[in-house]
Amino acid sequence: MGNDAIISEAQKAVTDTVVTLFDIDLTALGGGVLRFTPELNNPDAPVVEWRGENYLPLPVAAEGFETTSGGQFPRPKLSISNVMSLVKSEMITYNNFIGAEVTRWRTWAKHLDTGVDPDPDIYFPLDVYVVDRKSLENSQVIEFELSTIIDQQGIFLPRRQILRNTCTHVYRIYDTVEETFDYSRATCPYGGTNYFNDRGEPVSLPAEDACSKLTSTGCKNRFPNEPLPTRAFPGVGRFR
Repeated sequence: MGNDAIISEAQKAVTDTVVTLFDIDLTALGGGVLRFTPELNNPDAPVVEWRGENYLPLPVAAEGFETTSGGQFPRPKLSISNVMSLVKSEMITYNNFIGAEVTRWRTWAKHLDTGVDPDPDIYFPLDVYVVDRKSLENSQVIEFELSTIIDQQGIFLPRRQILRNTCTHVYRIYDTVEETFDYSRATCPYGGTNYFNDRGEPVSLPAEDACSKLTSTGCKNRFPNEPLPTRAFPGVGRFR
C-alpha cells in the first residue's frame, strides 16, 4: 500500500489533499459494487477515477472509524445523501445492504488516476467493515451502522469447527431422475468419474457414489497424487 510514500508525504510542511473513497460490495447479496466519494472539489468532473474504477461524487459523512483503547471494536456510521434517491433503489433491492462489505480508501489526490502522480498502490491502511443495520432513513439522508467482521452477533473465532480428519465439504448428490450429479449445493471440487461408497470402496454405479468425509478414504481416493482440497485439519494435535 506504499507506506513509505504515505509517511513521506505526511511529514511535509504542506501536504497534498487526502481523498476518501468508499466501496459498498453487494456481490454477496447478488448485486454489484457501489463506488462513491464525498469529494466535490471539481464540479466539472462527473466522477473521481481511482484504481481503474469510477467513483460518483455524492454527499457522504462518515464517523467513528478511529480505534479506541477501551477494548471495544469501532462501530462507524456512514451517512449517504438520499436527496437524489441514488442509493434508495439499490437499498430496497438488496435488503438495506445488511451484510455488505464496506471499504474506505484514502489516498493523496496526486495518486488518483487523473492526478499528477497516479499510483494505485499508494493509499492509507484500509478500513473494511460490514453493514450491521440501517440506523436512520429520511428524505435527506440514509445512515448505516457498520461493524468489524468479527464483531457481529453469532460470530465466533474460529468461524468453523476444527476437525482433524473429517472434511466438512458438501459432496455432490446423484439425481436418479435426471441421471446426473447435482452440484448446486456442492462445495467439494471433485467432478471425476471414479466412484467410491461411504466406506471408501470402489463402486461402478454413479448412484452409489458417496464420500466417507475422511481424508484417508474420501479425499485420497478421489485426488491421488494431488494436493487434497480437504477442509479437515490433519496437522492439528489434541491438547488436554
